[in-house]
Amino acid sequence: MYLKKLQAGMSERMSSDLKYGNQSITFNMCGYSPVNNNIIIYYSPYVKETHLNHVVNITLSSPQGFYKPCQKKTNMFTPDQIYTIFANLDEIYRFQKKFVKALEKKYKCEQPYLSELGSTFLDFFLIYSEYCINGNSATDEVQRLLKIEEYAFFFETCRLYQNMMSLPLTGFLIVPIQKICKYPLQLAELLKATCPNHRDYRDVEAALKGMKEMANVINERKRRMDNLDKIPQWQQSIANWMGEDLLIRSSHKIMCGELIVVMKPEAKSKQINLTLFDHQAIISKKDLLRRDTSYYKGRIDMDSVTVIDLEDGKDCEFNLKVKNGFKLQNKFIDDEVQLFCTKKRSEKQMWLTAFDDERNVVKADEESGFVITERQKNRAREVLHKRQKGDNSCKNDVKKLRANLK
Repeated sequence: MYLKKLQAGMSERMSSDLKYGNQSITFNMCGYSPVNNNIIIYYSPYVKETHLNHVVNITLSSPQGFYKPCQKKTNMFTPDQIYTIFANLDEIYRFQKKFVKALEKKYKCEQPYLSELGSTFLDFFLIYSEYCINGNSATDEVQRLLKIEEYAFFFETCRLYQNMMSLPLTGFLIVPIQKICKYPLQLAELLKATCPNHRDYRDVEAALKGMKEMANVINERKRRMDNLDKIPQWQQSIANWMGEDLLIRSSHKIMCGELIVVMKPEAKSKQINLTLFDHQAIISKKDLLRRDTSYYKGRIDMDSVTVIDLEDGKDCEFNLKVKNGFKLQNKFIDDEVQLFCTKKRSEKQMWLTAFDDERNVVKADEESGFVITERQKNRAREVLHKRQKGDNSCKNDVKKLRANLK
């Protein structure tokens, strides 16, 4: 898992992170106070003194940091490059400033064991997902630019001007991801140190659960984005494509396989390939002679159909004997229905599960507000374009080599 890889090794350091000076972690209220102290100490410098402030520094009066100078250098950085490197780091910076203020407001200096910090962690930390998803692209772009002397000099000048530690820009950009990985660990410590009868216990418990769920959501989104470029690649493999690109509506390939389909009005059976994505399914058919080639035969709008599981036996609507069958019935057009059959009952069950998964993916995306942006779609298309360009270049090199051997 993407975030878990970054979390690896952090648990070992938590004991030292969760000490307040040289004090032991045992204190009033089951050790609640020192952990609270540590959370305040840990996150205030992250936002105010170093890390985010250094990288972003979005105060208009300050020329320091990386983000603002890059924005000003329009002759060196395009808006797309700025986004590729920093993503929504400016939004995270503003969010974290509010978060630290909320922590400080809830923290009681003279009676820290009466502090109630749990509710501040119930905020919408999914703002980090966009940044985490973009992490690999940011690293690749910065490393590419660092090979160019002018850019390497520019980034180093920004670092020296701010008097930052000797780290490359990628070292600073990884910090927000490392921090979001530590939230569940620190909340787990806080919950462990909080007595069940403490007024903050339930909020801390809810915050820990929410943070774990958020980490799972970010991991899933990262996986989706990593596989996004495979969708235009798959579409490219289908001959005689018709209609809009898959990426217009879909970002997740769920299942594919061979099925027997019966369509109205002819009620003739055909062997086809069905590939299920979120929001739609594509029907294709393999070439009888060239089995590595498939032809586009149609698509099904999954948002407009109901999946109907059929019992084995005669189907009155199609006047056919059916085994291992299911229907995809249009919700709005009664006569628009396809009947599908699998070879084995286990395969039918896999398809029914896949259709449930597709609806769950769509529902989860709607509830969490997950949307693939046009920039991300274009980047997936560019990956395919570069791959095709590389393949053509390789083919040309082979041709030249063969010509030279002759």
